[in-house]
Amino acid sequence: MPRTIQNQHLPFRFLFWASKLILFTLFLTNLLPSLARASGTYSGGNGEPNTPFQIADADDLIEMSQHDEDWDKNFILTGDPNLIGHSFTTALIAPDTDRSTIYFQGTPFTGSFDGQNHTIGNLTIDTAGADNDFLGLFGYLESDATIYNLGLENIQITGGTDSDYLGGLVALNGFWSFSVGGTITNCYATGIVTGGESSQCLGCLVGSNDYGTISNCYATGSVTGGNDSSYLGGLAGFNSSHITNSYATGSVTGGDYSDYLGGLTGQSGRDSIVSNCYATGSVTGGNSSRYLGGLAGSGYSTISNCYATGTVTGDSYLGGLVGYNYKYSLIISNCYATGSVNGNDYLGGLVGYAGMSAINNNCYFLDTAGPDNGYGEPLDDPNMQVQSSFVGWDFVDSGPEEIWRMGFMAPGYPILYYQHDIPGDFTGSYGVDLLDYAYLSNFWADTNCTPTNNKCSGADLDLSGDVTLPDLMIMLGHWLDGK
Repeated sequence: MPRTIQNQHLPFRFLFWASKLILFTLFLTNLLPSLARASGTYSGGNGEPNTPFQIADADDLIEMSQHDEDWDKNFILTGDPNLIGHSFTTALIAPDTDRSTIYFQGTPFTGSFDGQNHTIGNLTIDTAGADNDFLGLFGYLESDATIYNLGLENIQITGGTDSDYLGGLVALNGFWSFSVGGTITNCYATGIVTGGESSQCLGCLVGSNDYGTISNCYATGSVTGGNDSSYLGGLAGFNSSHITNSYATGSVTGGDYSDYLGGLTGQSGRDSIVSNCYATGSVTGGNSSRYLGGLAGSGYSTISNCYATGTVTGDSYLGGLVGYNYKYSLIISNCYATGSVNGNDYLGGLVGYAGMSAINNNCYFLDTAGPDNGYGEPLDDPNMQVQSSFVGWDFVDSGPEEIWRMGFMAPGYPILYYQHDIPGDFTGSYGVDLLDYAYLSNFWADTNCTPTNNKCSGADLDLSGDVTLPDLMIMLGHWLDGK
């Protein structure tokens, strides 16, 4: 009888435990995803190409820095994050996590970041004397990473003794033959990058461009290394890949025994290409400094359609354009330099020293700038202002690619096609007309023109902090110039 009663209740017991099992399964189903690391929420989006994560402010950027599982996703800036009041000791995104090895340890950024022409202001990274490496907004880019349409303003990147790979935007873009780097397009950086003694690979925009690509970018900040520092550049400290249509205007300074300093890049390595670029900042080394150039400290590759105007000061192997080449071939074509070269040994107005091979096709330097050591052709100031002096060059309206034009403003030397040296030529048509008047009117009476907004996007012509009648008068003074 008892067995009969138990058998009668068996279906109910089965249902009871079955229901418990179902509830437990549902519990695990909801629990396990929460145990996994969830993506950031940001200001919207899901990280897919058509619905990227939206970064609107500093909080979103900091949240991005805390979610390495998102660093292969897609991001866009929807605002202008200001990081003032925040200070970091490592890269904000993709930092190095182990200083004990020279190789990057951590999660690289392999996604896309579209700035949508917004800016990130006041990024401050200070190691406080520690020798941290890979310092920048992004510590390391790899493979399919892309960063574009982004400006960094008023960066302050400070490394310690032996700190390597410092750049405002990216510390290291790819790494030798181990991994292909990313693509950086239409980006810029302003501010200061400073390394300690024996620091290497410092650039205002990129610390080292290894097997990556930089195009249509610029940097206006200064780069400074301590004693025994090497590979310092106004745009990129080291380059072993492609830099095109880019420029740097800031000073580059190294201490005693520093080497490989350049106005654009400290060294352009084997198989690299630098084209349609220029640098205007001074390049200065301390005692016993070597391999300094107005554009590149040394070059083992191809440099074409470039120029440099900054002074070069150091000890030996100094050139107005390139300081040094020894082992690999260096091909320079359609380039010039005008900055004075000051030092002791192996000095040249164009190239300081080229050991095994240097092919200089149609290259020139200002005759008063540096000694004539056989590299390049010296030209005096009047001939530097004449287009016909530059034999074989592709000028606007006279060649298929239209790479160069004669500068309108003093000193009237050649400039690259994308430069606009006429005050009031806001729209880039190389002349001042009604389109430029309409541009200026968009900023009329603006009283908040600061370096952060690039002086009201250039409309504050007299740099007074506002856009008023004096700015209009400057523009009208150049009405139809260049047309």
